[in-house]
Amino acid sequence: MSVCGCVLLCRYTDTLARGLLRNRAMSPSVPPKGNGLPGFVLTSLADVDGRSPVPLYEQIASRLKGLVGGGVLSEGDPLPSVRHLSRELRINPATVVQAYRLLEQAGFAEMRQGAGTFVASPSTDQRHRERVGQARRVVREALAEAARLGVAPEELQQAWKDIVEGGKR
Repeated sequence: MSVCGCVLLCRYTDTLARGLLRNRAMSPSVPPKGNGLPGFVLTSLADVDGRSPVPLYEQIASRLKGLVGGGVLSEGDPLPSVRHLSRELRINPATVVQAYRLLEQAGFAEMRQGAGTFVASPSTDQRHRERVGQARRVVREALAEAARLGVAPEELQQAWKDIVEGGKR
């Protein structure tokens, strides 16, 4: 298998793992983290990168939108408190507030004074747009990695075809 195939296989495996996490997250057997959330929510936010050109608050908002858009988090689910999340990620609480405000403006969260921040009910169209956006980001990352490795577009297409057809068997 080509290097490109390995890259795509890793991405495909990661996607499958996320699907398992989603199914596991909805299972009552997954113990919630200290603030009532399944532990994977904080885990999915743990790799925000302070050195990235994308601001931390946008990274946090994007990951949470992905969890909502993918159906992992449902309407009414509590998001980590500002204090808790900032402590876990070792970032300024104002950054978390900014991320939550961004989510609220986009219709993915509702901030309730004194009660916390909760998942709102985004429209089906918003959920769809978020899933499409996440898919495009994954494809862009895979293409950038393939280009960095010098993989030809034809090799990339063949690897994609092999993996997709292999997954159907």
